[in-house]
Order: sequence, then C-alpha cells, then structure tokens
Amino acid sequence: MSKRMGQPKPLLMYNNIPFVLGILVKLCSICSKVAVILGYKNEIVKEEIEFYLNSAESKIANPFREELKMKTILLSNPDYEKGMITSVKTGVNYFSQSDWLLYHLVDQPSIPLNFYKEFAQQIDDKYDWIQPSFNKTEGHPVIIKNSLIKFILDSNNQTSMKEISSRMSIRKKIWDCNYKEILQDIDTPQQYSNLE
Repeated sequence: MSKRMGQPKPLLMYNNIPFVLGILVKLCSICSKVAVILGYKNEIVKEEIEFYLNSAESKIANPFREELKMKTILLSNPDYEKGMITSVKTGVNYFSQSDWLLYHLVDQPSIPLNFYKEFAQQIDDKYDWIQPSFNKTEGHPVIIKNSLIKFILDSNNQTSMKEISSRMSIRKKIWDCNYKEILQDIDTPQQYSNLE
C-alpha cells in the first residue's frame, strides 16, 4: 500500500479496472503463468482480484476470464515489510524451474500491449538480464534468466534489484524502445492524477 495514495496501489483504477488487473491481462498475453505477489493488505487485494477473475459482473469477458484464471497464481509474501526484494524472492522461488521470468512493478498500468510483445522478442540466451530503455534511461519491467535465481534467493533483504543488475558477472541487454511508459512510477496523488 502506498500511504501517500491512501489505498493499496494495486487497486488504484486505470481505464476502469485496478492497476493489477490491467497489468495481469497484458502479461497473460505473453506469459504461460503470472504470479501476483501479495504483501500489505493482501486479503483486500486478493479479494478484488478474485472478484474480477470469478464474477460475471467484472469487466473481463468470460472466455478471456477463464484463461486468466488458469494462468494466474496469487502468492502471499509474509515478509513484505523486510523489503521489496522479498516479493521478488517469493515469485522467483515459485518459478525456479522456469527458463525466464518477467519482473513487473504494479505502478505501470499504462504500458501498452505492444510493448510486451516486442519486449518478449528481446529474449536472447546470451544475456541474463533484459531491460528496456527510453531516451537512454532504463525502466521496467525486466526479464530475468533462470541463471540469476540462486543469486536473487541468496541475496539479503536489503539488496535491490538495481544492485543485483549491477554485478559485473551479469550479462545485461538494454533494449532501446519507444515506450515512455516504462519509466512510469506512481508514488504520489499528483503522479496518479497525471496518469495518461
């Protein structure tokens, strides 16, 4: 939850659906499974996601809603207060057998669907870390190769993903894209009201 926003950030609305649902819909178009990591106020967020995935009253059409239900996993992170990396660890641990993982922040609801399709095409086994860039500024989401899983899981809880990516041994690919939305960060009511 963002204290400055007054409610859990995943439940802020964009295009008439919560941030988390809009992102989930787009990720399910390129991912075989998507985990939503639940931290603070996890029951409220879980209840809202389940409403959209299970209710005929939700704004998601039924055939697509069924696909979302099959692909979506809700994982609780009881250690969320110990740092953001604990949420990353929760997801990485669940997908430890996957070849690639996409790490996405919840406050980027306006990234267009085409971005994800183009970003997925950047996967290249020569790299461990694939990150988009707009006007020479690195953004999110990030695609991570399974070779980094052990390092992430073994990192202390004060480590950031930025620190992990700056390790000399990590082979990084920076993809220069035309999507300014990858730089989005919604942390204040002003940033939320400016959301396009």
